[in-house]
Amino acid sequence: MRPFTALDIVGPFQVLSLLPGARTEFVAEKTGPVFDNTGALQLVATRSFAEVTRPDVIVVPGGMADGEATKTDPLVQWIARVHPSTTPGRAVCVPGRPIWV
Repeated sequence: MRPFTALDIVGPFQVLSLLPGARTEFVAEKTGPVFDNTGALQLVATRSFAEVTRPDVIVVPGGMADGEATKTDPLVQWIARVHPSTTPGRAVCVPGRPIWV
């Protein structure tokens, strides 16, 4: 799993977690700690990609699926599987790089 940019996930998490009825979860290829790009911060994925099959919203932080991600990347494969259940997505960082699904 590639490291992520912490601000790209912590900010959206704070906002989404305040929505009435929302359940926010950190998800990764496998459960357990995932380190940010500095190596100093870790978030704990409480569910794996295999466990989350119908998310309403997906937030992908910078670094996780950037220009180096390919169709064989586990994150890209998961997004391709679950995308039919999600709301339309947008890039929030400039420049937003496409995730090829």
